[in-house]
Amino acid sequence: MIVKILDIETGNVGWLDGVKTVGDSWWLEGDGSCDCNRALVNDGVGMPECSLERYFIIDIVKSPSGNEKNDYTYDKDIVTEYNNYYSEELVSECLRILTRNEKINEILK
Repeated sequence: MIVKILDIETGNVGWLDGVKTVGDSWWLEGDGSCDCNRALVNDGVGMPECSLERYFIIDIVKSPSGNEKNDYTYDKDIVTEYNNYYSEELVSECLRILTRNEKINEILK
C-alpha cells in the first residue's frame, strides 16, 4: 500500500511507498497517523515534532502498478477517513487546497 500525502504548508504532494508492509491501521491509528512519520514524504527534511496539522493523506493505492501517481487526483472519502485525528478545520482547509489545485489543473489542460 502506498499513500499520497499533501503538505498543506508548502502545497507539495508526494507518494510515500517505502512502508508497503503496513496496513490501514498503521495509517489510521498507529505511528503513520501523525505528521512526524508522514513527513517522510519529504525525505524527513523539516521533520516536525509529533503533531496533527501539516501532512494529509489524500489518496491510497493498495496494489500499486506505477500508473496511479497523478499528483492532481485525490479522494474526498480518503481525506476524511485517513485524517480522522486532525481537526475538522484543518481537514476542510486540506480539501479547499485540493479543490483549488484541481481547478487550476483543469485550466492548464
